[in-house]
This record gives sequence, C-alpha cells and structure tokens, in this order.
Amino acid sequence: YAALYSNDTEPNDAYTSATSLSFSTNYYGHVGYYGNLTRDNEDYYKVTLPTDGKLFIIEDSKISLNIGIELYDQNGTTYIGNVSGKYNDTDTLKYNYLKAGTYYFKVYNWSNSYGSYTIKVLHTPNFYTNDTEPNDLTSTAIATSIGSNNYGHLGHYGSGTTDYNDYYKITLPSDGKLLITETTKTSLNIGVDLYDQDGT
Repeated sequence: YAALYSNDTEPNDAYTSATSLSFSTNYYGHVGYYGNLTRDNEDYYKVTLPTDGKLFIIEDSKISLNIGIELYDQNGTTYIGNVSGKYNDTDTLKYNYLKAGTYYFKVYNWSNSYGSYTIKVLHTPNFYTNDTEPNDLTSTAIATSIGSNNYGHLGHYGSGTTDYNDYYKITLPSDGKLLITETTKTSLNIGVDLYDQDGT
C-alpha cells in the first residue's frame, strides 16, 4: 500500500532527537518502512505542558499499520504508560495528572506492520493555579495570612515523583480560634493536618 499521509522528519528514532509538538495540531508520520539497511519502527516526539493537568495523545493509523504509543517521563527514559495499537483506527493515550514540564512519547510498530499515521496532542490544565514548589516539608512551608485564599495541586506526577503533600504556615497575632477551610475540584480527595509551632 502507498502511504496515505506525509512522512515525519527523520531522524527521530530516539528521545534525544524527538520531534517537538504543539497542542491541537495534526502531525503526520510513517513507521514500518525499510531502506538503507534499516527499518523505521519507531518515532519519538516531545511535548511541553505549561501547567499541571491532563495530557491526551491521539493517533490515527491507516491501511495496514498497527502501532502503539508509550509515554515517558521528563528524563526521556522512565516509562509512564502506553496504549496498544489498532489497525486502521484511532487510539488515545490519556494521562490525567502530570506535572508541568516536557514529556516524551514514541509511536512504534506494534506487530510487524507498516503504513502512515496522524498524531495530535491536547492538554487540559487544572481548575486552580498551582502552589509554589517546593513546599513538601514544614521547613519549606508557604507563609499564608488570615483571610487569604491559597491555591494548589496535589497528586500530580513528573520527574519521578508524585506531589502528595503541600505545607503552609500561619502566624496568629493573638490567642483564639483557627479555622482552615479547603475546597477541592474534580477527582481530588484531601485531608488537612494541623501541627504545633515546632512543625511536628
């Protein structure tokens, strides 16, 4: 079969030569074709998330091509997740909680097939803005004030770690009551722990 879509720019067969992608744009490529004593079985791409949030990688393969997608962390080698391919069909790799940063993924020949594909990446940012990191310990707690609104994210993965805790500190000007109110969005379920003045 002749390739339906145009080819990707080579070389991009390793994360170090990955093609940079923009959001909401269709990109085209080929895998499985042979020439110059090699077979092009995988293409690498990278995308930069400006904020924490969801990443969608949507691929559509044509004719005889069956491909998969593997997502890698910001070092280009740590595996995060994958989706297996379908012949002449559309697949979507979705990851719901990534930190801001540059991530890599490869489109690869799933079953000794060949053909052309399209790729598009989408990003859905979190509802609230993020807190200033690092603040995962009492020693790096963010100073807040009475009556102020503070925004943050928890549970997002990137650079090999997941952000499970955010610490804040507040100074009471006099004896009295302290009320801490939190509101979460989407799938987040959190708790609030209060510590004494030594932070423990």
